[in-house]
Amino acid sequence: MPRTDHTLRELQVNLPWTIRYSRDFRANPQPHKDFAHALTHVGKAAGYLHAFVDDMDHRRDEAEAADVRERYEKYVADLVVCALRMANTFPGGPIDLQAAVKERLEGKNGVKLRSPADGPSSAISFMQPLGDGIDEEALLNAIRRDFARIRQAIGAEPT
Repeated sequence: MPRTDHTLRELQVNLPWTIRYSRDFRANPQPHKDFAHALTHVGKAAGYLHAFVDDMDHRRDEAEAADVRERYEKYVADLVVCALRMANTFPGGPIDLQAAVKERLEGKNGVKLRSPADGPSSAISFMQPLGDGIDEEALLNAIRRDFARIRQAIGAEPT
């Protein structure tokens, strides 16, 4: 079976960018213009998502609409696409986004992410607590709840 999933690094290295820009934009001599433009699109996508959240604050039925994911998942995807573009066009030079995300996840959550090659494929097994003071059971329970919500949202069977 051919592999269809890609790592962040694969997406970053192979990021297609065929979007056309105006002649004025291309003539702009600022070296950070591509980074800034991607950041503008982060704001645009976030704006759509903020409006969605505001709609849900006022109308619960908005969150339960049958097509809600179909209408808004593109904006969440845009955040990732823009992050890839910003990493490639960062003013100080390209950022290895996969490494930066991994480091950020580990630091913010106090865990060490392991490679899938290190053991079983359970996502929970990819994390190992760092140091003392981390309530491992509470962390694992929170992760299980998150995975259950994700499985339910995409219609996957429980494992």
